[in-house]
Amino acid sequence: MAMNGGGSTYKSADGIWHAAIDIEPDRATGRRRRLTAQGKTKAVANARLRMKLDAYVRKGFTPNSPSPRLMDWLETWYHERAEANLRPNSRRSYENAIARLNKIAGARRINSLGHKDMAAIQDGLKCYSPKTATLTWSVLKNALEAARDETLIRRNPAKMVRPVSGRRRPMKVLSPAQAAELIKAEPDPMWRLNWLLAFTTGLRQGERLGLTMDELTTLNGRRALVIDHQLQRVPDSRKADWPLGEDVTDLGNGFWLCPPKTDSGERIVVLDDVMCGALDEWLAIRKKKGVDSPMLFVTGRGTPIDRRIEYFHWDKALLRIGIANGEDGVRLRPHSARHTADTLFANAGVPESARLALMGHSDGAMDNVYLHADTEALLKASEGATGALRLTD
Repeated sequence: MAMNGGGSTYKSADGIWHAAIDIEPDRATGRRRRLTAQGKTKAVANARLRMKLDAYVRKGFTPNSPSPRLMDWLETWYHERAEANLRPNSRRSYENAIARLNKIAGARRINSLGHKDMAAIQDGLKCYSPKTATLTWSVLKNALEAARDETLIRRNPAKMVRPVSGRRRPMKVLSPAQAAELIKAEPDPMWRLNWLLAFTTGLRQGERLGLTMDELTTLNGRRALVIDHQLQRVPDSRKADWPLGEDVTDLGNGFWLCPPKTDSGERIVVLDDVMCGALDEWLAIRKKKGVDSPMLFVTGRGTPIDRRIEYFHWDKALLRIGIANGEDGVRLRPHSARHTADTLFANAGVPESARLALMGHSDGAMDNVYLHADTEALLKASEGATGALRLTD
């Protein structure tokens, strides 16, 4: 069984048999590598080692093994390279992307993949949304690039063709007048504040639902929100194993506070008088109810608000202004409020750099807010958004 003359089998003092074998040194560092296995008997230990070695050969990691199949390499790349750096919900997206790729071309050897295979994969992804197809193609490209780094292939075939692209369906959004009507028609102070922030600050859904009491602050005498995390819910059936060093807080029941989607998501939002009025109204009610939660927005039981709960109240809010969501086959999503906010900022004459920073799009947005945009400029942006909605009329 020994490979390179480095195999051994022995019995330890506790009665357990150990089997080990030397394999090809690490291609990047030249360091020695060994496969090991254990068992209650010598035969079991050797059998388990043989299974490990067969899997290693199948994945193309030994000099004499054939090129691995795409499905085997995707599994290896995901578990050994990608998985540790992904958030729990992102892992599910990657696993689904790998399943799609395996269905289309999983049996192909990676060293035989060429233009025709890439075209076949792209054709196979046409039935999915542009976002799904783009993510799946990105997974394929990154996995094959890692195979090239391991000298398992000479070139990355995914880089030799035009990337997957698709024309996104235009997002359905509310006009400023409709947004104002929705906010005014909302009878619940908490949800009224939530809709107001959605349409006038451009906060993402997870950023709004993840607002905490600690994020309420003042900046040069003006009340503001410090956006430095978002709310995510990890299904209970999945282990919430976050990337090493990720600053996360477990809120219980599958709810987690984690950093924003991107570094530029960390930013300051200065509140104008309209926003402050809505905030104070909700804070007074919250205090009267004796809510004991770090979250700004909570359910009647004081727990964080799930996205599905917001969707339910979103549909109710739309009905109040005469819109049956999805009746025409296209649903209005809470995320569309970001597009309305961007339009309000543009109509109010907010400079593009400030608008991008407020929306959490630009690099170094937090630095821009602290160092380059004064409080009055941020306040004018908020006033411009709420003023365009004419909420004080």
